[in-house]
Amino acid sequence: MTIKNIWEYLGLTQDRIGRRRFLIAFFSAQWGLPLAVLLVHGLFYLVFGESPILFLPAIVLVASLVFGLVVYIKISIRRVRDIGIAQGWWWLALVPFANIPFFFYLALKKGSAIHT
Repeated sequence: MTIKNIWEYLGLTQDRIGRRRFLIAFFSAQWGLPLAVLLVHGLFYLVFGESPILFLPAIVLVASLVFGLVVYIKISIRRVRDIGIAQGWWWLALVPFANIPFFFYLALKKGSAIHT
């Protein structure tokens, strides 16, 4: 699976995404990938013990968290377009404590009926 296919699967090649794609992309990027990296990190720890090689999965974990943040920003922008509110509202996705109710708003608000 290439990066282009992953972007298509998450709905990030479209201009707008619906509620279902928004939730799939969010949970895949925010929880799925980092949990998989943590699992690999635990396996590295079991195999190698306390070794300098454990820094490799830690670096990959940080990279997966940054990737998750980028995906969250992209899907927030697309979801704001789908709902039809002003484009600047996606910034609320980055504001601590405001991002939680904003996430629920994006996940529950009906958008346009046209999705390609």
